[in-house]
Amino acid sequence: LLAQVHDEDRARVQTALQGALDSLDPLDIEFRMQPRDGTARWLALMARASRDTEGRLAGMHGLVWDISERKAQEALLTHHLAENLQHAREVDRLNARLAQRAVDAETATRTRDALLRNVGHELRTPLNHISGSLDILLSGELPPEGRRWASTARDAAGSLARIIDGVMEVARLAAGDVKETLADFA
Repeated sequence: LLAQVHDEDRARVQTALQGALDSLDPLDIEFRMQPRDGTARWLALMARASRDTEGRLAGMHGLVWDISERKAQEALLTHHLAENLQHAREVDRLNARLAQRAVDAETATRTRDALLRNVGHELRTPLNHISGSLDILLSGELPPEGRRWASTARDAAGSLARIIDGVMEVARLAAGDVKETLADFA
């Protein structure tokens, strides 16, 4: 029997068999047989040694059955479980990357919105000075050519102020700062 046990299982089977013979404890073991024809088969062995009335080993009685199909199914299941675990790890890795990208996008959005607000405020302050200076200039005496140029500059400053207000409004809305405004449409 031991000669046909697969090389990788032989020592384990021999140790278990000897232990069962020495102790008379039940033997329950699974192992591969490698018959001369080369087709490996999995076997399950359940046996118990017995002694005669004088305490000598009388024999071993038990059952042996072929469990090759069950072992093949277990191997297939183990393979599928390993694949599923690998897929789950890949999903976890992708989810972690996605979560990090969401955090990065949120940070970039907050940074952009803050930049837009700051740039808007930084542009509006000198623009208000320019508009005010142009209003003062236009309220005084000017030659026609100078009045035309100052009026064009004031109109350009007004257009620029509306653009800056639009940019700041977009930044405010992007930041979630929504305000209701009632306006007449005419």
